[in-house]
Amino acid sequence: MIRLILFGLAVALATAAGTLVYIERTRPAPEVAAAAPVLLPAAAEVWVLVAQRAVPARHQIAAGDIGWVRWPEDRVQPFFTVSKDGNTPLTELEGLFTNRAYNSGEPLDMGALSTARVQRLSDRVTPGLRAVALAVSAETTAGGFVKVDDFVDIIRVDGSGSGAGRVILESVRVLAVGASMGNVAGLESRDLPETVGSNPGTVTVELTPRQAGILAAADYDGRLALALRTRDDKAPLPPVPAPPAAAPTRHSIRVLQGETWVPYEVQ
Repeated sequence: MIRLILFGLAVALATAAGTLVYIERTRPAPEVAAAAPVLLPAAAEVWVLVAQRAVPARHQIAAGDIGWVRWPEDRVQPFFTVSKDGNTPLTELEGLFTNRAYNSGEPLDMGALSTARVQRLSDRVTPGLRAVALAVSAETTAGGFVKVDDFVDIIRVDGSGSGAGRVILESVRVLAVGASMGNVAGLESRDLPETVGSNPGTVTVELTPRQAGILAAADYDGRLALALRTRDDKAPLPPVPAPPAAAPTRHSIRVLQGETWVPYEVQ
């Protein structure tokens, strides 16, 4: 009898536990109130002048090369060109030259624009030729009157003190004198110093690769001077005639043949 009662109690407890588990699993999840979104203030933007396409150095700006784009105000650098509405006309900038290259989308630096193309010495060198500099003074450059685009002969003076000299290169073009390449276009033809003057400096000439080797070898063990030519005289110097050959000297000798001395003439 007691066993039946205990068995009944165990069955009742198991049934109650199963019912509780079922109720817990089928209970709907409580609704969680959605958190209100946090609204961040929009970042302030301005219009910045940039290159619309890749622009090389010394390029003349044309329509479509530059334009306005929106830019975060907190990332604007001091050299940026800024507009509040992006409607500022750009026609005044067209025709200016860039002093450096720009990538597409890169902000433009107004300080790197100029009204004249900045010329490099490499722009003046004829294709296939080379620019070579040599140390000079006023005394070795026709009194300092050698100027850009003159033509000169280069003379090598023997460094041993013998005073001998010879022309090693003829009719070569002067590309630069000191740091000057002559008058700069767009600066009201303002004369820049082109002559050597009284202070030693350098003259840069235009040579073929073979001539550059000759000049380097001559400059290594001798002193160089420049002889100024007229601009219209670009022909090479006539060859110097060779001195006449001296008549061969003949000598008389005697050769012993047997017991007799026989005379012979030799050169």
